[in-house]
Amino acid sequence: MDRLSYSTFSVARVLMALCVFFCHVFERFNDFGFLFVGVFFFMSGYGMEITQKRYLSLKRLIPFIFYFIWFSLIYLILFRVFEYPSSWFLVIYFCVMVIYRFIQNIYLLLVVFLFFALVLMGLGFNWGWMASYGGFLFGVFFARNRSAFTFKNCICLVPLCLMAPWTGSVACWVLLPIFSWIVLSVSSISFLKFLSYAGDYTFYFYCVHCAILGLFGATWTLGGSPSLLPCVGAFFVSVFVSFYLKESLFNYPKIQKAG
Repeated sequence: MDRLSYSTFSVARVLMALCVFFCHVFERFNDFGFLFVGVFFFMSGYGMEITQKRYLSLKRLIPFIFYFIWFSLIYLILFRVFEYPSSWFLVIYFCVMVIYRFIQNIYLLLVVFLFFALVLMGLGFNWGWMASYGGFLFGVFFARNRSAFTFKNCICLVPLCLMAPWTGSVACWVLLPIFSWIVLSVSSISFLKFLSYAGDYTFYFYCVHCAILGLFGATWTLGGSPSLLPCVGAFFVSVFVSFYLKESLFNYPKIQKAG
C-alpha cells in the first residue's frame, strides 16, 4: 500500500475536492474545511520537495493567478460580491510558495511559518485558513523523511495540541499529519483507483463550484438554502464545466506547462 504515490494523491485530490464542495453547501460542515484544504497543502509540499522543484515554485502560481482573476470577475459580475469564496487560497498559497522558494532549512521554515500565522492572525484572517497551510510544512518534512510517515509517528503529534501555547490555527497544525495519513490510506485502496482519472480536474472544480452553487442558490456563502435537487444539479454542472475548462478553454500549453 503506497500512500505517497501519484495515483493515491490523485484519488485524495478528488475526495478532498468533494469535501470542500460540501463545505460550501453545508455551513456546519465548513468547520472541518481546514482539514480538507490542509491535505491539499500537504500534497503540494510533498510533491514540490520530492520532485525538487523548489526553484520552479513561483512559476506554479501563473495558472492560479490566471484562473482566479477570471473566476473572481465572473463572481463579481454575477453576484456583485468582490471576494470570491476560494480566493483566500491563492493569497495564502502565494505567500507559502514565496517562503518555500527562499528558505530550505526545515527549522527556519517552521519559524517563518509560525511568524506568518501570527501576521495572519493580526490581519484578522479566519483561524481555519491559518491552520490549513501548516500541511505544506509537514509535506516538506515527510518528503525528506518518507519512512517517518507512519500512523504511530503522526498520532504522536496530536498531544501537542494540548501543550501548544497557541490557540486555534497553530495548535491545529498537528492534526494535519494524522488526517493526511488517514486520507491517503483510504485513497490508496484499490477500489478507489478509478477516481484517479479525475485528479487533474480538481483545481478547475475548486475554482468553479462556488459560482455554480450560487447560481443554483445552494450555498450558504450567498445566503442560499442547501436542498437536494439544486445541490445535485450544481455538482454535475461543476463537473462538466471543470472538464470543459481543462480540455479546451484554458488549455494553453504555456500556462499548463507552468502549472
